[in-house]
Formats: sequence, C-alpha cells, structure tokens
Amino acid sequence: MSLIDGRYEVIAEQPLGGGCTQFRATAPDGTPLRIEWFDLPPEREGEFERYRRFLKQLKRSGHAALHDVVSRPGAHYVAWLTPPEGANPARDAEVSEALAVLRDTGLMAA
Repeated sequence: MSLIDGRYEVIAEQPLGGGCTQFRATAPDGTPLRIEWFDLPPEREGEFERYRRFLKQLKRSGHAALHDVVSRPGAHYVAWLTPPEGANPARDAEVSEALAVLRDTGLMAA
C-alpha cells in the first residue's frame, strides 16, 4: 500500500477534478479517514493557508470532524475523520455558509 505524507495508508483513490484527489485512508492508529489532496499552483497557496486556519478554528470550536490539515510546499491536504455508518451530518447555518464560500473558491470538494 502507498502512504500519504509517510503516515496515512491509502485504501482507495478517486480523482475529483480541478486538481483535487480524494483518498480513503487510515491513520497510523487505524482511524479511518477521508483525505482531500490539492495540487495547487504557488499563487493559490495563500488561499489554502487561510482555509487551513479556518478549519483549525472549526475543529477547536467543535464544528469540524478534522483529523489533520497540512499546508506546505508540495503538500496541501485535509484529513477528515470518517463518520460512522449511518451517521447524519450536523447542520450549523453559519458554518454551512462559510463552507459554501470555500467550495466556490474550489478549495473544498462538494
């Protein structure tokens, strides 16, 4: 099996288009993850860094099932915790609106 960033074991890969690839993977402790990897030109790295800070803020406030988010040259990705089978997504209007703006920039998969 291949590894993402030397630590996440890839189970499956799916190109999403627009320079984004989604992976099903596991963390070193076996936690199932969904990883969104972004191939970004250098001029978009600042946008991703803002996205990274926003996601970290959501995690701290308990609004994001975020495992990790990385923003460095050559590696821009978000590792999301995989919800349990049959789980319903939580809805928060303010968070949903902010995420919609990020989707419009192409930095977040739909």
